[in-house]
Amino acid sequence: MTENMKTNGQTHGGLGGHETVNESLFGYTDASVIESACPNARLLPERILRRIARERLNLIDQGRMILHDDIAVVLDSDIVGLIDNSELGLEPTAIRPHFWILIRKLSDREQGVWDTARRRRELWRRLFHGMVDEWLLKRRLAGHPVMDRGDGRVDPQRNSDRAIQRR
Repeated sequence: MTENMKTNGQTHGGLGGHETVNESLFGYTDASVIESACPNARLLPERILRRIARERLNLIDQGRMILHDDIAVVLDSDIVGLIDNSELGLEPTAIRPHFWILIRKLSDREQGVWDTARRRRELWRRLFHGMVDEWLLKRRLAGHPVMDRGDGRVDPQRNSDRAIQRR
């Protein structure tokens, strides 16, 4: 009569149907762990990242946003009016950071199949990637070379967006 229930990657006996409890390590949610590590990072539903891609696609061409399937790094001023404070988990009077690292939440399938350790590794990978992209975007917007060959000379192939901006 008792079926197994999966919690935090461990199997526990439980009553009723097969359930998956989305508790995180030591009671912390994935979002709270990400935000405590990087206050300007947010886990958001995929639909919000799609909205940014659809409404602000021109920012990529302008060099003002870095967008991947699971991550967007964007200036706050470029998403004002597109994403409101409640979607970012902010109070209306909160001070917004200059840059955002927006990370796609794990899908229901990923949540159901992956254990807590696997989910955390994936979210940390996305956060790290977003932090590197934030650093690159800050350099680009400040007019500094984004990539070099290691010998101090800028590689024009890897920094073609800067060469285009100079024209």
